[in-house]
Amino acid sequence: WNFEQRVANACIGADRADLVLAGCAILEAIRRVWPSERLRVADRGLREGILNELMADEGVWRRNWRPGMTS
Repeated sequence: WNFEQRVANACIGADRADLVLAGCAILEAIRRVWPSERLRVADRGLREGILNELMADEGVWRRNWRPGMTS
């Protein structure tokens, strides 16, 4: 995809269109060093993950909690 196509993609957008290629190059290099059949993609940000981890360690938040659960 060219730059304009990346900008037009709702999942990328104008603010990240120039970063996607660098990210792909980094991912390709990592996969060469550590080949794997599967790849897990996080749908949340790094800061949220760190916050969740800290809260779980303090007993403030439980990892497997779902809305509607009482205990």
